[in-house]
Amino acid sequence: MTTNERDFVESIINHRSNISKSQDYIAENFNICSEFDENDNLLYIWSNNVKESLQIKEKKNYIENTIGSDKIQIVYGKK
Repeated sequence: MTTNERDFVESIINHRSNISKSQDYIAENFNICSEFDENDNLLYIWSNNVKESLQIKEKKNYIENTIGSDKIQIVYGKK
């Protein structure tokens, strides 16, 4: 098994854990709320603070880079 194949398999196995870690990180560091819909693989992100809501696009990019934009779809706003 190549390194790329191993990394791909690990990303699938750890998918939910990686999402939870990303949710915790953006909540603790940026006060960005989120909710994950596991059935549709959608992560909803929002902020109740207008100033912080301007940073949501930056946090969306963080999550896509951490998890992979091919593995999750991020939606702005509450579910």
